[in-house]
Amino acid sequence: MSCIHFYSISQESPLDQIPLYVKAGVFLPLGEVVQYVPDALPRKLKLLAFPDNEGGLEYSLCDEKGSIRFQGNLEANTLGVEVSYMPEDRDKLDVEVQLPQGYESVQIEIIHNATV
Repeated sequence: MSCIHFYSISQESPLDQIPLYVKAGVFLPLGEVVQYVPDALPRKLKLLAFPDNEGGLEYSLCDEKGSIRFQGNLEANTLGVEVSYMPEDRDKLDVEVQLPQGYESVQIEIIHNATV
């Protein structure tokens, strides 16, 4: 396993902006701002997608009801996202996927209820 010393990363940024690094190949889930942690997952979930060099993406979300797995693949100008629910009969989420700047021409296709 390779490691990078935390303080060895140097990045210039404006004073009003904190540098934030995200691992390539992941979905970063965002929810609404709340005053407390709710008992259940939100009905709507926004995923920021950060594809790796091969265009792959993956993220798993677990709670007491089971898990939801998000897998994506960026090929040409299309990002395909499969949302798998375990157990399969759990409530479906309203999922929105967004890519960072530079991917404006990419179409996003979301497929729900794929089997695990």
